[in-house]
Amino acid sequence: MKLICKSDGFLQQASPCLVRKSTNASRSSWSTRLAGICTGHLLSQILEARKKIKSGAPVGEIDPAATARYATFGFFITGPVSHIFYQLMEVWMPKTDPLCIVKRLLLDRLIFAPGFLLMFYFVMNILEAKGWRDFESKMRGSYWTALKMNWKVWTPFQLSISTLCLSSSECCLPTWSPCFGTLHL
Repeated sequence: MKLICKSDGFLQQASPCLVRKSTNASRSSWSTRLAGICTGHLLSQILEARKKIKSGAPVGEIDPAATARYATFGFFITGPVSHIFYQLMEVWMPKTDPLCIVKRLLLDRLIFAPGFLLMFYFVMNILEAKGWRDFESKMRGSYWTALKMNWKVWTPFQLSISTLCLSSSECCLPTWSPCFGTLHL
C-alpha cells in the first residue's frame, strides 16, 4: 500500500493535470482494477474447466500462479498505462472537437489496442519465464485472432463511453473492464 501511495504522490507532483487529484480515488481505482483482473482470470479458468468437462477432456486445477501473473500485469501496467492514456486523450482531443469521438476511437482501436496487446504478450511471456521462441510462436499463433476479438468486443464499449459518458467518467473504463477483458483473452 505504501508503494501505491508513493507512486500516486509522485505522479501527482510530476503531472497534476494528467492524473486524478485525489489519491484515495487512485488507490480505490487501482485496487478495484486489481480485483477485476483477478476475478476475470479466475472466472475464465472456471469457464474453461466447465467447457472441458462438457467435452470430456481432463480438467486441471485452478492455477493461482497464472492469476498472480495477470494481477501483476494489470496492477503495474494496465492500470497506470490506461489511466494515463485516457487522461492524455482528454487533453489531446477535448469533447469540444466535433470529430473527437471518431479520433478517439481510431486512436484507441488502431494505435493503442495493438500496441497494448503486444505489450501484454511480451510481459506475460517474461512473467511465465518463457523464451523468445515461445513469444514468437504465441505472436504468430494467436496475436491476430486476439486483436480481432479485441476490436469486436471493445469497440462498441469504447464508442458508447466516448459518446455517452462525461470526460471524468472515461477513466473508469479501465477500472471496471479488466474482469471482462481478462475473460475475453
